[in-house]
Amino acid sequence: MNTLSTRLNASFDAALKRIESGARDGSIRAVILASGKGAADSKSPCFVAGADIGMLAACETAEQLAALSRDGQAMMDRLEAVHSSHGVPVVAAINGDCLGGGLELAMACSYRVATSHPKTKLGLPEV
Repeated sequence: MNTLSTRLNASFDAALKRIESGARDGSIRAVILASGKGAADSKSPCFVAGADIGMLAACETAEQLAALSRDGQAMMDRLEAVHSSHGVPVVAAINGDCLGGGLELAMACSYRVATSHPKTKLGLPEV
């Protein structure tokens, strides 16, 4: 299951740095975000199912939760800026669960496409 976590943030930060650099120098003309977990014929595909609940539960203070939220928002802002600042389109290729923070990630992209797989669901369950 793909979830938003501090481990993902470190990997995503490295990928965003490469994307931002390529967007600035013109070597990257488009970006597609897709999951390698759960192919189209899989019984349980997943784009991003939201935040890692264990990571949230490990926070002991409201300040720690706020810092996680700020870091996540900064990541989304950087992703959105790839298109708004550099003109490079970013596409979320959604197959499977795209929930909570996963949907926020998809909404930070310039475009979204989703499969018709019965397990593809978009939503904000915390609402």
